[in-house]
Amino acid sequence: MSPMVVTGLKAPYFISEHNGHMYPTKSFDRENVRTEHALRHLRVIDKAFGSNRTSAVTGWCMADYNTHKDFGSGDRICYHGVTDMFREPKLAAAVYASQRKEPYMELSTNMAIGEFPGGQLGQIYVFTNCDYIKVYKNGKYTSTAYPNRKKFKNIPHPPVFINDFIGDALTEEEHLSEKTAKHLKKALILASRDGFSMPVSGYYHLLCAFLMSHMQVNTMYNLITKYVANWGDTLLTYTFEGYIGDKKVKTITKTAPTKIRLQVKPDSETLKIDDTYDVTRVSLSAVDQNGNKLSYADAVISLSIKGPLKIIGPKTFSLIGGDRAFWVRTTGEKGVGIVTVQSNIDAEHEVVITVE
Repeated sequence: MSPMVVTGLKAPYFISEHNGHMYPTKSFDRENVRTEHALRHLRVIDKAFGSNRTSAVTGWCMADYNTHKDFGSGDRICYHGVTDMFREPKLAAAVYASQRKEPYMELSTNMAIGEFPGGQLGQIYVFTNCDYIKVYKNGKYTSTAYPNRKKFKNIPHPPVFINDFIGDALTEEEHLSEKTAKHLKKALILASRDGFSMPVSGYYHLLCAFLMSHMQVNTMYNLITKYVANWGDTLLTYTFEGYIGDKKVKTITKTAPTKIRLQVKPDSETLKIDDTYDVTRVSLSAVDQNGNKLSYADAVISLSIKGPLKIIGPKTFSLIGGDRAFWVRTTGEKGVGIVTVQSNIDAEHEVVITVE
């Protein structure tokens, strides 16, 4: 609906709120819920960029927040933010971050098929400002993907849709003919995204490959199982390289977690003595061996403190959606404060903060 129809005025149109309670999303929701949350923000922003009558759009909202008894998810928390209550980003935050100038890249998935009904990963999105992305499976190049400007025509940096994790494997490893491999690859890519609900064209390509190759039914079944469900591989490693021009600026590696560690980052390591107390946030994330957040980690954290600092809030809590943060404040004295972070994930961490 156009701004003119809504207002009856020939004036700039400002959308003061979108999304929010229409699709509340928790940082610990299933992956497809978090992805849809991001896409809903993306669709609104893209439409706004395509309208010369729309002056601005404001999403609801930056962060989750406490609410009254009649709202929230039974816990008096509105999960409307693109970050959680502790300002830790959800996937939807990547839609906004990908529009900045500094190189940025975030995948919509951890590539864990057990997260999805029927083991179908569905469409994989990369929220990025890169010009293109090279995709590798187990160290072998499979494809290059570009921003999908056909689907999202207006936003400066549309997401990249990743589909091809097969590359030339059907000819090089399975020794199929070029024609057979071409048909089967199209079918496998559609099946990986849509499962049995894939378009009729997918079944057509599957039938063509079957008839051209004269292969046995069990052989075709094994190929589908291998390339769609990825059963049988001991450990799959996916690598995504983001390029701006011919320069590689970002790399993301996804594989099954084999290690877990706690990532501890203070927003500032220096606080100031002034008319009131100064504060900084310390961010905590459970990550795997490749630095990817483990969204279902709920480890218990314990804090202790020494020096001219005070913790705001509890000293014992659990991670939420693989993340958490806490705040520390000055006490009116100068010196060096040390916050010790303990968990059942790895060794304790020390955060050193200087108060000047």
